[in-house]
Amino acid sequence: MDVVRRVFDSYEIIKIPEIKRVSINSATVAELASSVYLSWDVARGIAAYRDSVGGVTKWEELATIQGFPIDKIERIKLYLTL
Repeated sequence: MDVVRRVFDSYEIIKIPEIKRVSINSATVAELASSVYLSWDVARGIAAYRDSVGGVTKWEELATIQGFPIDKIERIKLYLTL
């Protein structure tokens, strides 16, 4: 907590950035790939998966996609919606 206090003492948050969230079930491959955590190959895999099953309903489904960075799922959830 000491580190956090020192950071807040040294820096000021002027404006909270607006994060545009993209629907994983309707986004284009390009929109998915624009996320910092998803490569074009993973974005194509997501699109192929959702098209084959009729849509992603649980975040856990993404773990079945080859190359999906499951260790970053909590960060990815900030940019995507189901």
